[in-house]
Amino acid sequence: MRLTGVASCARRQRGAKRASLWVWRFGSLLLTLLASCSSRAIGQESECYAKLKAADVRFERVPATKAAGVEWPIKLTGPVDGVKIYGGRKNAPTNYLDCRLALALVEWAPLLKRQGVEGLQHYSMYRRGAVVGRSVNVSGHAFGRAIDVASFDLRDGRRLSVLSDWKNRARGVDPCDTTSRSEGEKIMRDLVCEARDRDVFQMVLTPHYNDAHKNHVHLEIAEHGGSWTG
Repeated sequence: MRLTGVASCARRQRGAKRASLWVWRFGSLLLTLLASCSSRAIGQESECYAKLKAADVRFERVPATKAAGVEWPIKLTGPVDGVKIYGGRKNAPTNYLDCRLALALVEWAPLLKRQGVEGLQHYSMYRRGAVVGRSVNVSGHAFGRAIDVASFDLRDGRRLSVLSDWKNRARGVDPCDTTSRSEGEKIMRDLVCEARDRDVFQMVLTPHYNDAHKNHVHLEIAEHGGSWTG
């Protein structure tokens, strides 16, 4: 289920896909190309909560004092359209997220279920004051707008691990234009790349990017649109 119209954004999304490798290499964000396509372009906090409730997502609002940097902090208390989102200790701050990231997960859930996924294990969504690597650049995790997915739990009992099952890790390539070496890898790659192509997530970093992402896929919503894949 898309919370905004995909059809009206198709041409811009195709352009973003063709430009993604250029973006990855040169670091220039396409600030306006996708902005109006994103369901995160929501002006009111109350509207975001209403959309989650309409999607039957159970959640609790988190006091701002517990999630500094997160504009609309929440904690999921149930599955997202039948997909369990879990990681670490139940009440750990890493389970906090911005309401708009939750909406992105709502959008992704039908694609996940179509591939037989019933659970996502993550390392973190919110990390207070998180920065990108050793730089001073603030990470999307500092705002609760990113999720680091470590594994995909399938309905048939299998668990697909990014660390173990993402075999092809060639550097400097577009991960969505790269061949998978196993069925499990193809499932993960297809899910991540379809989410990117549908503008569910705008920042996508995979094991192709660097060693810091060898065991997870970083999926982030961009506040002002744009696309970056590595």
